[in-house]
Amino acid sequence: MEVLLFFRKVLFLEGYAIPWDLRGYHLSLAWFAAKALQNGDSPLWDPSVYCGRPLYANLTTQLFYPPTLVTLLVYNMIGQYRAEVLLYCLEWQLVLHIFAGGVFCYLFLRKLSLDVLPSLTGATVFQLGAFFTSQTQHLGAVDAAAWLPLCMLALLNLAQQYSLRWLCVLAGGLAASILAGFPAVTAIVFLSCGLVSVLMAVFKLGSWRILRRLTAAYALAVGICGIQLLPTIELTRLSVAKYRTDWLGSGGGAASELGVTNRPELLRNLRSQDLLAEAGADLPVHLLRNGYVGPGVSGDSEEIPVYSVVPLFASPVCCLDVGRLHGSRRIRLSSYAESCSKFPLPGVRTAAVYAMDGGSDRPRRGEAAC
Repeated sequence: MEVLLFFRKVLFLEGYAIPWDLRGYHLSLAWFAAKALQNGDSPLWDPSVYCGRPLYANLTTQLFYPPTLVTLLVYNMIGQYRAEVLLYCLEWQLVLHIFAGGVFCYLFLRKLSLDVLPSLTGATVFQLGAFFTSQTQHLGAVDAAAWLPLCMLALLNLAQQYSLRWLCVLAGGLAASILAGFPAVTAIVFLSCGLVSVLMAVFKLGSWRILRRLTAAYALAVGICGIQLLPTIELTRLSVAKYRTDWLGSGGGAASELGVTNRPELLRNLRSQDLLAEAGADLPVHLLRNGYVGPGVSGDSEEIPVYSVVPLFASPVCCLDVGRLHGSRRIRLSSYAESCSKFPLPGVRTAAVYAMDGGSDRPRRGEAAC
């Protein structure tokens, strides 16, 4: 209910939508895949760019991610083949992942012997905290991060006793974080599992065998995702996109927003271009525009500081500070986790502000915007 209340305007009121990358990037990929499935064609190959390109090799397309496939099938079953309907389906996919992340976090905290109220509070902080609310435009980031507490839950059970069922759960959560299509968050999930395993062994919360079990889960997850990883690695090796950092001077994203780039004016011009519309894609213009006006905020407004993925990485460490650590070890661990949880990343604008409050010139669904 908390998640539905938080996203009530996006899900239940006309005229509200999650802006930026969700509609300017993820929507176009989902639109192509949905139309291919609707026509009985394969969504694996995109013939419209140069001599064609392997769309399935693009990790962010999520063609092998089961929840995305379900979203595309639901959209086609609805039968209203409009981009705003598909965007609405993607918004539900995002919100349900945030809800699932909260449920997994609650189960994890209960496994740590917390009472119901602290567990509910911790789950609420996780699902409605700084990371998810600042990353609502990034479908892959939200999808990948939602599996972190499930991996922690499986890891905790494996630390206590070996179980093939929990090993498969851990491998499945890790595989889902890969197929979600946001490598930066996937790395956080993998590194968090490794860090927590080492800490549990060092502080005698489990045996060193947990490291072997985690390694087996890593191998199983990578094997499951081979159908996605192999073409993605090959595409990356052959693509000129790997030289992007040489040209930009940064990887884009937050660094570009902060102005750490050699071509800021070029980036601003590229962001303002509706390249899909020029290519003749039949998507409404207002769903493709990156410019967005929120409550009292213009599209080129002052940046809003939010927090980075560091708290997401440090949060599992905080969970180890439960009852069984004492003295200086507990103080050091708590101080480390608390410091990391306050690590700021200024200069990144959050779509959540506009998703909750709407925009002063927001178009209603189905209406064009100038």
